[in-house]
Amino acid sequence: MAIEQTDLIQQWLAGQISLGAAAEWNKDEIRIISEIAYSLAQQGRYAEAVVIFEGLLAIAPATAYFQAALGALNLRLKNTSKAIEHLNAALKIEETDVVSLVNRGEAYLLSGSLEAARNDLEKALNIAAPRPKNEIDINNETTLTVKRARTLLQVHKI
Repeated sequence: MAIEQTDLIQQWLAGQISLGAAAEWNKDEIRIISEIAYSLAQQGRYAEAVVIFEGLLAIAPATAYFQAALGALNLRLKNTSKAIEHLNAALKIEETDVVSLVNRGEAYLLSGSLEAARNDLEKALNIAAPRPKNEIDINNETTLTVKRARTLLQVHKI
């Protein structure tokens, strides 16, 4: 057992596996911890949620959700440069994620990069499937995000 653990640590140090694999975390354990972080974010406890998502990102670095969550949280904390950094990473993994595009667009807007903001917001609107107004689901995150994108474009006239 000790030899197997040593092999895992060596593979992690060599960059061959993630920290989560070296620590032998399973998907359910990672999911439970991410649900705790999400719950903290929902409660407005952004700084605490950031710490947990950063830890999860160390364990599973190729996870777009953790990058997107850190981007959104840093946006709420008005740390636009970190928000953009994490959202860039999330969008490298899932380039058509509407929520990440709108969040990055807002971060660009706050940092004064108006053209980049407009590009992201318009791309998000183009990706989102248009729905008739009588079919809008106000509980759907993408629908709300699209509405936010339209509002940002209109209010800031970009």
